[in-house]
Amino acid sequence: MNVVTSANGKADTSGLRRALAMMKEDATTMIGTKMMSSSSCASDAHGGGWYVVPRPEGKRCLVVASRGKTASRLPHGDVLHRWRSAVPSGSPQTATKDDQATVLECVFYEPSSTYYVLDVMTWGGYSLYDCTAEFRFYWLRTKLGELEPPEEAAPYVLAPAPYFDADGDGVLAAHGGPLPYLRDGLLFYAKQGHYALGPTPLVALFKD
Repeated sequence: MNVVTSANGKADTSGLRRALAMMKEDATTMIGTKMMSSSSCASDAHGGGWYVVPRPEGKRCLVVASRGKTASRLPHGDVLHRWRSAVPSGSPQTATKDDQATVLECVFYEPSSTYYVLDVMTWGGYSLYDCTAEFRFYWLRTKLGELEPPEEAAPYVLAPAPYFDADGDGVLAAHGGPLPYLRDGLLFYAKQGHYALGPTPLVALFKD
């Protein structure tokens, strides 16, 4: 399992500290370069090296679960919502003594009160910054699928955004297929790319 631990064997929480420290600089998430055509990544080995994600319309934010509470924060640090979630450290039931935090990159889609998760930085204290997008996407969907519902009904839903191989069929599905939200462009992720804060060529954004 490709995760980062500290010298004493405990999960590394530097990812949480790194994200919160850079919040005011609006550099806490990967910022994709703009594309002129959605075929650019699809033509790279027929999309074999890229994923494509239909980006939800809404507010870009970080969801941070720590010390038994969950909060979503906008790019400059303002809190959007606070609630109890089922992710590690997101509620009293999932909190740990070591405060093994979870940090997710999301878009909040207000019509359904859903946080669509684009990527994961840390999960239960394990840092995934140095893991490939291929691993992060697999990890995220596996872990979200394993969550037990909280004891009390949550006001907001955490759901993974769908993704596809960025070949011709995948790009068509991401661009025109049915979705539970309004589409706000396409995000292309290099499968072997690590999570890089701020502008990066490892993520590209296409908008009509």
